[in-house]
Amino acid sequence: MSLRQPELFAPPPVAAPGMYCEVAVPLPLRGGLTYAVPVGMARHVVPGVRVVVPIHGSRVVGYVLSTSPNPPSELRPESVKSIF
Repeated sequence: MSLRQPELFAPPPVAAPGMYCEVAVPLPLRGGLTYAVPVGMARHVVPGVRVVVPIHGSRVVGYVLSTSPNPPSELRPESVKSIF
C-alpha cells in the first residue's frame, strides 16, 4: 500500500485561460481584481459565484463581478493569475 498521494504534489495544470473575470475580494480596494479562468471552469464562473483567488501568497474567497473573453486592455495576459 502506497502512502503517497501524487495528486497532492502535482504542479497545478497550466492551460490557456478560457476567459477572464473581475473578482471582488474582502480588501479595501476601489474595484475588483482581474483573474484568468481555466478552460475547464469557464462554464461555472458567472457573476455572483464565489471563487478562490491568490492574493499575496494566500488564498482568499471572492465574488465574481463580471466575465469577459478578453483581458482588460491595460493588462498583459501573461501577468494575470488564475483562479483556483
